[in-house]
Amino acid sequence: MTTLTVHNIDDEIKDHLEINAIQHNCSINEEVCRILKQALFSTENQKN
Repeated sequence: MTTLTVHNIDDEIKDHLEINAIQHNCSINEEVCRILKQALFSTENQKN
């Protein structure tokens, strides 16, 4: 696994990530990974 650090995240985005993580019963890190996977794979599926 690779570690990815993201700087300068707006407070509003962080707040929404926290809310989503709570709703999905997971950590913020897990929520970010879920969102990235969803965005990347749904984009690939739309191209094919």
